[in-house]
Amino acid sequence: MTAKMNATYPAVIAFLDGHIIQQMVEMHGDYGPLETCWHIRALTDEFITYDLARAILRILTDRGYCYYSKGLFGDDGMVAGAGYGLTRKGLNYYNELCPEPQQ
Repeated sequence: MTAKMNATYPAVIAFLDGHIIQQMVEMHGDYGPLETCWHIRALTDEFITYDLARAILRILTDRGYCYYSKGLFGDDGMVAGAGYGLTRKGLNYYNELCPEPQQ
């Protein structure tokens, strides 16, 4: 069973990375994918729990694909808390994981 898990581990990591990064790119907000920070709850769904999203984001940050920012402000100028943003390296990784469909 261990050999089977090791063989699929990179695929699972790529899937989870791609899921979070794809959400960050495609929900880019008003400022674009590199200028928007997301709270962890914005990146959760029925499959990706808060704790799992947090772990994935920390790993992506350690690898240079995301960054953590605190003291964020909303459009109204009010303090909006903290969140994760996508780096240029993360956007390039997104393009590797989710290439444009060939026409």
